[in-house]
Order: sequence, then structure tokens, then C-alpha cells
Amino acid sequence: MIIINTVVPLIFLYGKERALPDLQERALRLLAQLPPEQNAIIAEWHAVGIKTQHAFDTQALLQLYSAYCQPKRCLSCTIGNELLRRKNP
Repeated sequence: MIIINTVVPLIFLYGKERALPDLQERALRLLAQLPPEQNAIIAEWHAVGIKTQHAFDTQALLQLYSAYCQPKRCLSCTIGNELLRRKNP
């Protein structure tokens, strides 16, 4: 968790601030090498059929959750729209 939530963002930010795109890419590759997070929000995604392979996936889902699910912007989200269209979610 410390690597995912502290080390990777710091590496990415440092690369961005110093205009070092290779360092930013390295941070993203690191996320793709780490196992997926296990928490209540990710469990909800799994419950609706969204699978994760690595920490990169779970970070993306957490961002979607905070940008669309929490503010109840389902209709602005492709995944939210699909889930609402299902007959048996």
C-alpha cells in the first residue's frame, strides 16, 4: 500500500516536475507490476463483474469511483451507463 499510494505518485510527480517522461513511465510500469489492491471499493467493482490484474487497474477504478460513483454521476460514465442498462445488476 505504501508503494502504491506514496512511492509511485512521488516518482511520477518528480518525473513530471523535472520533465522526465521516462521516470513517469517507470512509475506507471511499477503499478502494473504490483498486485491489485484489496479493499471495499474494489470488492464492489468485483461484485459487478469488473476484474483487476494489478495495482494499475485498481488505481484506475478508485479514480473512477471518486470521479463518478461518489458524486452519483453514473450517466456521465460509460461503465455506470452499462450497469444501469443491465436487467440483473
